[in-house]
Amino acid sequence: MATMPMSPTIRLPALLKQEIYKGSWKIEESFRVLKKNLNACPMFVRDDEHVKGHFVMCYVSLSLTRYIQYLIKTKGTASTELIMQAITDPVALVQ
Repeated sequence: MATMPMSPTIRLPALLKQEIYKGSWKIEESFRVLKKNLNACPMFVRDDEHVKGHFVMCYVSLSLTRYIQYLIKTKGTASTELIMQAITDPVALVQ
């Protein structure tokens, strides 16, 4: 089912509106991760190719972070903060 923003003029049943907005927190949380953890801030670039490249890098970074979270969730939980800390400050345990 495709999602779209609700307009005050659209009349839909409450349950349908609830279903449409049910996953919106995931999108908002992803933007917070991009901004806070991945430092994906607006860039001042000169041409469309650079804008597209910046967007792709942000998307790939978010996708990799989510994939790492998915892999770790099978063994426990890991926040994006912990994942970023592990990536930027790795610790190797030698036995």
